[in-house]
Amino acid sequence: MYSRIQMKSFLATTIKNINQYKLPPTPENYHLWFEYATGKTNDLNEILDKEVELERIPSEALCSNLYKQYIATKQQSDIDEARLLIKDFLKEMIAHLQGWDSSSDDFSNSLDEYLNQLNSEPSINATKDIIGKITAEVKKIRSSSSNLKATLHSLTDEISELRQDVNRLGSEALIDDLTQIHNRRGFDMKIKEVTDRANLESLNCALIVADIDHFKKINDDFGHQVGDKILKFVAATLQKNIRSNDTLARYGGEEFVAILPNTTHNGAIKVATNLCNAVSSRYLSAESNEQAIGHISISLGVTKYAQGESPEQFFERADKNMYRAKSLGRNRVEGDDK
Repeated sequence: MYSRIQMKSFLATTIKNINQYKLPPTPENYHLWFEYATGKTNDLNEILDKEVELERIPSEALCSNLYKQYIATKQQSDIDEARLLIKDFLKEMIAHLQGWDSSSDDFSNSLDEYLNQLNSEPSINATKDIIGKITAEVKKIRSSSSNLKATLHSLTDEISELRQDVNRLGSEALIDDLTQIHNRRGFDMKIKEVTDRANLESLNCALIVADIDHFKKINDDFGHQVGDKILKFVAATLQKNIRSNDTLARYGGEEFVAILPNTTHNGAIKVATNLCNAVSSRYLSAESNEQAIGHISISLGVTKYAQGESPEQFFERADKNMYRAKSLGRNRVEGDDK
């Protein structure tokens, strides 16, 4: 664990590098350059140091690739490690139960089944579900067999700790640090879930892609801290103006996406128009010095899901419509051609 003085030093270096290389202030870039500041990942530091030695400015594309290679994979390894801990834990429980009464035999068989499920490397949500089932099994057998009570009480405590760890890993992996809405990974999971259901049940589904207009100029004129506040403002405004069963995510940089299940194309156009107006109607100022920022705007693209298409095709069409809104003047909504 780092001291408070070290943390301040690492953070100062992180902000300095992001500003110096004019990189977008995304959570991914903060995470990457903070890792660089700590010096923990030698390969990562060697690559970035070489770029600087050759007098090349680290590009946004390079930073994105390095994040995926050295940071995102670490998050996944943490999740994999949690799965391994649960598997080892189940093996220990099974060993405790073998040779006891018939009720423990049934319990042991159930745990064997969950162990097999974990061997197939389930998603974080499926892992949570498995832990929930284990907890239910423990409660059931704990009341029926006095011989097991002492052991199962301690095992239940360990299950509770594992559940907290998996919940933490799951939320960290799917939530954007800055805006506290879904991140790209969370979006990818949700869009697959929604489109699978739309295909299975022949349901309507729509997608909105929104991008903040002239965001680079905002960063250049007011600084990245104000840029971060703008991102949080837009995220909060969009979230406030969609339904509870819709999903909002930060796709990357200043781009947001909203998944609207059970929504027609015309319905999504109305939602997008409302979002566009909600953002542009606010007059903003930088709180630190009350400098006027003025009105900001977003451009939005809307599309309706076509049965059988991939999530990637679905997104590309909405993204294309968003860029069309940009080219036609910004601060507007464009949908599919009739």
